[in-house]
Amino acid sequence: MKPFLFFVLVFCIVNFFFISYTISAEPLYVKDPHNVEKWPIWPPRPLLKALYAYADMTDPLLLARPAWYKSFMCLEVGFFGPFYALATYAILKKKDWIRIPCIVYSCVMLTKMWALLAEELFGVTKSPMPLATLGEHIPWVFIPLALLVYMWRHEHPFAEEKKTKSH
Repeated sequence: MKPFLFFVLVFCIVNFFFISYTISAEPLYVKDPHNVEKWPIWPPRPLLKALYAYADMTDPLLLARPAWYKSFMCLEVGFFGPFYALATYAILKKKDWIRIPCIVYSCVMLTKMWALLAEELFGVTKSPMPLATLGEHIPWVFIPLALLVYMWRHEHPFAEEKKTKSH
């Protein structure tokens, strides 16, 4: 497997299990993280408390959760999560049909991140620690951007590169 595709595979697995259905799903069923009436079964309470403590320091948007932010989390759960599962399968099985879904995913993720980072860095709920927030979110800019470029340039993303003989 090409190293870049292995990196994307790991990114997809981590995002499927830890981001889409843990961190990103949480705002959809916890209304007010400062006053939790009933703790959900998933994610575990200690993880949520750590997440809220982190958000208190660096990510007020995660705690404010305006409607547009919740809509992004719905996108995460309903589109990105299934994409990560599909991409994991396709990369493991070397299925070229994943190329177009990767391009679509990358474009949607980059659009989402543009809006999210604009709010995190300059908006009403801007982070008191912008460099930490930028560092936290930058993988979801660089990896989709690299994936977009890779898939755009490779009609058959899993084909082995042909080595030319030098004379």
